[in-house]
Amino acid sequence: MKNYKTILVEKKPPMGKITYNQPEQRNAMTIEMIDEATDAFLRFDKDDEVRVIVLTHKGPVFSAGMPQSYVLGKDYDTILDMSRRFHNYHQLIERDISKPVIAVTDGFGPADEADIIIASDRATYAMPAINIGLF
Repeated sequence: MKNYKTILVEKKPPMGKITYNQPEQRNAMTIEMIDEATDAFLRFDKDDEVRVIVLTHKGPVFSAGMPQSYVLGKDYDTILDMSRRFHNYHQLIERDISKPVIAVTDGFGPADEADIIIASDRATYAMPAINIGLF
């Protein structure tokens, strides 16, 4: 598999596994992480040996979502571009990937990103972006 900077990717047929691996940034969905995870999802979706994709995380936070630094104090076009990238990534997982996506979490995370969510009793979910008009 390809080497990435922000995610870990593992293939153990029939499973493909993507791990968000930026715990020091609370696995915030940076442009680089979105691009890398998109690439990994598309590779697994085309791979006939992979029948299910597992999405998980390192650290206490599944994903903090879009970094506030990407939108606070930015011009309209920059905010719109990042919002579209973020939205398109979620649409990819929810609608375009033909294989089941299972999110496995033991921490805080957004309330989407998978067909099935397996959560520990410590996991919590929210959509905080709605509080600032991003969803």
